[in-house]
Amino acid sequence: MGNRYLFSVVLLVLLATIPANAASVTIAYSGSVDMTFFGGPASSAFSGSATWDTNAVGFPGAPPNFGQYKLAGATFIINGVNYSALIDLTDHGGDSNADSHLAVNNAASGDAVFVTLFFVPGVDLGAGPDISRFVGNSFGPATMFSSTAVPQNLDFVPLLTPGTSFFNPFTGPSGSMAFASPAPEPSSALLIGAGVLSALWGLKRKMV
Repeated sequence: MGNRYLFSVVLLVLLATIPANAASVTIAYSGSVDMTFFGGPASSAFSGSATWDTNAVGFPGAPPNFGQYKLAGATFIINGVNYSALIDLTDHGGDSNADSHLAVNNAASGDAVFVTLFFVPGVDLGAGPDISRFVGNSFGPATMFSSTAVPQNLDFVPLLTPGTSFFNPFTGPSGSMAFASPAPEPSSALLIGAGVLSALWGLKRKMV
């Protein structure tokens, strides 16, 4: 009986690790930046996520060694305020200057990943200009990607070095940031908890 209960727990844990939507991948990011340029605090913490379709088609006319893919979803929080509703996720026809997107750089000197978000209307932090664009990027070894194809998973994340964030690139500030695998969804945690409780209940019945 004990082996059967152990098998049940292992099976539930394995099921909990399967993404809710196997056709999409989500990466998390977080960092800090001086936002006085925008009228915000000098020490501003931000975080969020970016989701892409693993079947996404690359933008036409992407630069050499780059693959650019429209995001299917994204979130952005700064100083505890959620501005995700302002992220423009509409389709602008693969325009890298309008479409929120993921970019994969596969180059001989080193690979990199970029997440670009556009805000419409812009994020208003105070007396300065609004934030209209966010770019987060991080580099890795030249072997991180084998091509510019859209990533099918997050196996590359552990290879990334600490990255850089840009707000309104070329005019606004830059800061530190890092990419990471997102925390498990609540549904996954519930499945794991249910498996543990089931095993404990079964052991209790066995001991009675």
